[in-house]
Amino acid sequence: MRMETKRSKTILWGLVLIAAFSALSLGAESIAEATGQTLLMTVLKKGTVYALLAVSMNLLNGFTGLFSLGQAGFMLLGAYTYAILSVPVAERAAVYYLYGGSAVNFSFQDLFGSLFGTEGVGGAVSMGLGVMVAMVLAGCVAAAFAYLIGLPVLRLKDGGPYEDYVLDDEMYLYRRREFGVERVMIPQLNGQGEPTAHKIHANIFFAASPVKAYPSFHIVCRVSQDEGRTWSKLTFVSEQIGGRGFTAVCPGRGYSYWHEGKERMLFPIYDNNLGVEFASVIYTEDLGVTWKRGKRARETGFRQNGDYVKSSESQIVGMPDGSLRMFSRNLIQEITYTDSRDGGETWSAYKREPQLHYCGNCMVSVINYSRRIEGRPVLLASYPQGDGVPYHRMNGVIAVGLVDEGTGEVDWKYHYPVNQAPFYYSCLTELPDGKVLLWYEYEEYAIRCGVYTIEELLGLGKKDIGNKEVDDGV
Repeated sequence: MRMETKRSKTILWGLVLIAAFSALSLGAESIAEATGQTLLMTVLKKGTVYALLAVSMNLLNGFTGLFSLGQAGFMLLGAYTYAILSVPVAERAAVYYLYGGSAVNFSFQDLFGSLFGTEGVGGAVSMGLGVMVAMVLAGCVAAAFAYLIGLPVLRLKDGGPYEDYVLDDEMYLYRRREFGVERVMIPQLNGQGEPTAHKIHANIFFAASPVKAYPSFHIVCRVSQDEGRTWSKLTFVSEQIGGRGFTAVCPGRGYSYWHEGKERMLFPIYDNNLGVEFASVIYTEDLGVTWKRGKRARETGFRQNGDYVKSSESQIVGMPDGSLRMFSRNLIQEITYTDSRDGGETWSAYKREPQLHYCGNCMVSVINYSRRIEGRPVLLASYPQGDGVPYHRMNGVIAVGLVDEGTGEVDWKYHYPVNQAPFYYSCLTELPDGKVLLWYEYEEYAIRCGVYTIEELLGLGKKDIGNKEVDDGV
């Protein structure tokens, strides 16, 4: 009963909004004609039409991840239907002068005009009713054609005997044969998507596979409890977290800590379903069986041109007070961060790190380091510092930050230059002996690995720690 009442209210409000918009449009049209601003009104009309097309593109491409321009055809059907049913018969000679007139000698404006009049209040009522009825019927005509086209399309098949294929737990493809099953082999694709002579076992997530998963965005999880020697079966995460459209796991690493008596493993993700890339986290407390998603970190601030700074590819670290801090890729030349005090459910407004000047629009790697330096907890960050040209991924740096346990502020006191060349995505990790390992891209399809002592990163050489206090304990 409550659902029906809510649905009725929604429909009622929709009708009220349509009526209000129609009245506003008619009023604006009358004012434009009276003041001679017809050109402005024409521009506003076209802007509204294109806005409607943009909304349809966002609905189809942005929310579903599908790419199609076919909706323009149904928009055309609706537009022509509306024009035919709303243009007065007496004015059609001017409208259809290139086409010999219209085959439909009828309009709702004329019909309602004969009932309520064509001048004054009656004329306004006639025009408003004509517009609304024509608009509804135009939508119905477009929907009817879509339904008729959809009937045969949904019945299309490529003739492939899909019942002859089987999948294993890893989604690899096999074909049934008389004496068992055999692997389906396909050519491996190169970096440009072209087939090579090398054959590989087909998987439904491979582009060249004869049977493929729908080309959307799929997040899956596998768990190892023996240091990577064996792995669990795939768990599909996207269906649990409401992933739709573009929703991706951030490159780098996740973060694990104890939250309210349970071990919580978090992984940063980001999506563009709101028209701008925003980061959030997914987390599990049962080793990847079930997953939940926190809210997006949307308070990124704005650039000078009014665009969002954005928060896309991100990395998470733990702070001394038990909170989480997430550092995010953005469109400015300073790395930004946001804090969470509820395990990643919500995030604070972003702040800028002026000591972490970087090229902008590139992934950054940030980790906790186990040893204290100068008596304070330590964060490490790797990123391209840039060369003064926005978004130019050059000159890699590893920064060492000392955390104030009282305020949470980080003093990024030391900056170690990794190279003076291209430096793209990177990933830091701490080795068991306290050394720091860095993987980073230095050109397309090329990755380097470097190992550094903490003394090197502090600028003290490999062994001479001088007067700097480096504690072995956490």
